[in-house]
Amino acid sequence: MRHDLNAQFLFLLIFVVTSSGFSQDQLPNFLRSLRQSSLDSTTEVTQYHAPGVVKQRFIVMHSHYFAFDIDKEKFLRKTFIGVTKHYGKNGALQKCDSLTPPEQGHYYEKYYAMDGAISRIVTYRVRTGSAGGVAINLPQQNLLRIKEVSFDKAGKETVIYTEPPKYVVEKTGDYFDLTDKVLEDISLEHVNTKYATFEDKGKYLEIQIRDASSDSMHCRLQLDYSNDLLKTNEQSAVRAFLAAYVKIFTDVPRLVIFDAVTSEYFILNYDFKKIFKNSVRDVRLLRPASSDKHYFWLCHELCGLYDINGKNIIPEKNKIVYPDGDFLKVTTDGAYACFDYNGKMVIPYTNDFDAFNLSDANIALIYNTDFSEEKREVTYTNLHTKETFKFTSGMPFQGDFAVARDGRAWGVIDKRGKWVIKPDARIKHVEITPDSLLFLTLDNSKFYARTSEDRKYWYEKYVLQLPESMQHKTDLLVRHPDFDPREQIYVLYNIKNGTGDTIKINPKLLDGIFSYNLYIESFDNVFINGFAPLKITGHAKDLNWLYTLLCADGSVVDITKRYNAVGNMSKKGFAVVTKKEIVDGSRTKEFQGIIDTTGKEVIPCNYSSCRENKYGFVIFGKKGWGFADFDGEILIASVHPYQAVEWMIKKSVNPFIPPLGAPSK
Repeated sequence: MRHDLNAQFLFLLIFVVTSSGFSQDQLPNFLRSLRQSSLDSTTEVTQYHAPGVVKQRFIVMHSHYFAFDIDKEKFLRKTFIGVTKHYGKNGALQKCDSLTPPEQGHYYEKYYAMDGAISRIVTYRVRTGSAGGVAINLPQQNLLRIKEVSFDKAGKETVIYTEPPKYVVEKTGDYFDLTDKVLEDISLEHVNTKYATFEDKGKYLEIQIRDASSDSMHCRLQLDYSNDLLKTNEQSAVRAFLAAYVKIFTDVPRLVIFDAVTSEYFILNYDFKKIFKNSVRDVRLLRPASSDKHYFWLCHELCGLYDINGKNIIPEKNKIVYPDGDFLKVTTDGAYACFDYNGKMVIPYTNDFDAFNLSDANIALIYNTDFSEEKREVTYTNLHTKETFKFTSGMPFQGDFAVARDGRAWGVIDKRGKWVIKPDARIKHVEITPDSLLFLTLDNSKFYARTSEDRKYWYEKYVLQLPESMQHKTDLLVRHPDFDPREQIYVLYNIKNGTGDTIKINPKLLDGIFSYNLYIESFDNVFINGFAPLKITGHAKDLNWLYTLLCADGSVVDITKRYNAVGNMSKKGFAVVTKKEIVDGSRTKEFQGIIDTTGKEVIPCNYSSCRENKYGFVIFGKKGWGFADFDGEILIASVHPYQAVEWMIKKSVNPFIPPLGAPSK
């Protein structure tokens, strides 16, 4: 380890820290950004062509900083910069490689002519996640060239290459939307950020959409300046036009351009050539569940099915399409039929919309049109194999399973029509999740075994809490000590492994609630990151509902506080919770907080807003915005404008960013 840097290395060190936020003046700029007065240490390694003849000299300078300027071990961050000098056998400096701090992620190659003058400088961006350790000779695949300049003997600079600016690409449904928003180096959100570059290639403009984390290219578009869509080749005007009127399909090499005059769309390929000569009123991208092939549902006056090259499959005589699985339910002149994606009719037209229902399992539920008591039944038909099976009644398939009724009892069948849950008169309701979980609602026999008069007495005494003097009865629980006040019992059953258990709610949460109903409140009953919001509606004097979280293994998160809403569990294991409180005597206001997978309140419900990002939680209190880490420790008091909090978070990640409001260099 050494601290005595010679003047030549000091100059090279200054060169290292010349990217955004620094100027080529002196070493203290680097240390000042870290709030340090000196380097922690240096490491130097020298290789030789021959004894006394230096071939390569490698030096790394180590320092540190504290995120959020909090002087604790938890916030200690190590950083470094490095320089490698390459010499010829004659001792002349040939090349200098410089690595900026990993937080900045730049790499420089500086080449020297025989007379010692700089001949070329190449600047790279180090790909995310590839600048670990202190290696200075990074593999070329980890580097992305962003600028290259050369110098003649007089020192005149010539720009060989400059990376085009990056603009944020937003995803909306099946489309990418181009924007004029410049991509920032640090994103605070959990998103798969895409960006676009626009590069003038002479006769045409090349547009690339790339992934921000890997720099991998998603697609490339080529817009000829001679295209009749444009009246200019001025790049900013072209970019503004594309941002305003163009939507790019995410999954097929097609895009649509909105015609502001007709309020219709043209469909083009990635070279901006029309796939269809005429504009369309509406366009929808469809894909069969078992195929990667895509199709267009296009509407002029009426609608039809086309492949993405413009070939018509189903004529334009339809109004609405309901795609499900590998099939389409279409509406034609008030009648309904089922087609496959080859245009073949699979179920003939009927005037009753509810005569059949499709499913993602490609099994149609067909209702018997004769509704006499003797012939009332439904038929499940596999639209691929034509296999059928009949039941008294049923619901459409959800994934691999469906709820069906045999006589008066409900059960669950698989795609072969076999019972996976045998019919049981106690089953009142079944929800099927995409994870092959069954949320079963069963009548509680211990409740319904009592007479209606006893149940009425229980409701009056324990729910309405009427005075005992009005009833003149012996306590129900004295006469029936095994009485269970729950009208229903709830079970989460895993079909794949055949396990299930009764869902149990923390008694502390149910204090004063003697009977309740449970509902999964998640779109399509999806368990997101292993959890789903569980709504509890209770029979209590002062309660309408509250929420907890149901785990995919059937357990319930041990929440002991009553929340009016619970959000989805994030990948990091946190959910936003909401409580309503009366303020100013009458006004109801919502307050948010954060819980973890154990139900622990990481951020108390004291804030108007709580947002999770990849560094922690941005919170909004009475006086402004603040920030807390994933342990719930408040790192930035909630007294700031949002932009200031955003900047402070970014600075904790990269201490070299310019001051708030200063232009980036």
